[in-house]
Amino acid sequence: MKRGFNLGAWPFIAGIVLAVIAGLTGNYLGKVNLGIQALLVLIGIIIGIFNIDEKDTLIFLGTSSALIFVGFAGTNALGIISQIGAILNAVLLMLIPAVVIVALKQVFLITRG
Repeated sequence: MKRGFNLGAWPFIAGIVLAVIAGLTGNYLGKVNLGIQALLVLIGIIIGIFNIDEKDTLIFLGTSSALIFVGFAGTNALGIISQIGAILNAVLLMLIPAVVIVALKQVFLITRG
């Protein structure tokens, strides 16, 4: 795993900041704007395609899967506070596409030998 701060971390940091801002400033139900949702998914795709090296795949999949699980459980448990539920949902919108892409890349690497 790389040590220190690199350029590849910027999309992830931007996505987390955007998710928090979108969740806090959502409408009265804590819903996140559709355009922001699309942007978070796009950031997740960028993270999945460009930012995860083959050697970091298992670490990324494990930690991201844990975050997705906790985010989903937290959305259900803390969803009564609409902003917290919106923040967790927004984070999930970014993480899920990244995890799917990295997992598919890993399956491709395994099957090609």
